Amino acid sequence: MPNVSSAGGSRTRTGPSKLCHTPDAPSASSNGWPKPTLQAVDIYERLAQTDPDRHEPDLAGTLSNLGVQLAYMERSAQALSATQRAVDIYEQRAQTDPDRYESDLARTLHNLGTRLSALGESGRGLSAVQRAVDIYERLAQLDPDLHEPDLARALTSFGIQLRALSRSSEARSVARRAYGIRRPQNAR
Repeated sequence: MPNVSSAGGSRTRTGPSKLCHTPDAPSASSNGWPKPTLQAVDIYERLAQTDPDRHEPDLAGTLSNLGVQLAYMERSAQALSATQRAVDIYEQRAQTDPDRYESDLARTLHNLGTRLSALGESGRGLSAVQRAVDIYERLAQLDPDLHEPDLARALTSFGIQLRALSRSSEARSVARRAYGIRRPQNAR
């Protein structure tokens, strides 16, 4: 499965992905995942080579799901790799069609921040979650009913990460914001 990388706007594909073809690659758990998801990634990789506009969004979504599955299996480094690839695709897509892809980008950035923090990269994790919060704030202004729950979740994660970095005052402020969003939602 080839990797997709971007450098200066040009896209290149190189070698087999480290997600599937390494000695410590994830094996399927008793319920069968992530094997079906890995197979789906392989399929979308091939399809995206011939028609990226049609298939890269599906590839990104599948990579994001794979990241969640791998994180659940405590395969943090591989989860990070899958999630980062999804972010890269969504970032590129959101540049040309923000209405369609910014929400996916924000969700995946939120996941990326969690993955980075789990690997001890708290500063990078905080930055990723901050980017997710920024996107959700814009989206929530346009459609609060749709995006405020995601904004509240991202703010909660942001606050947790701030607290882990001993930035307690900022963490409390962010937690109050998240609570302020969730409280009216819970009253509905």
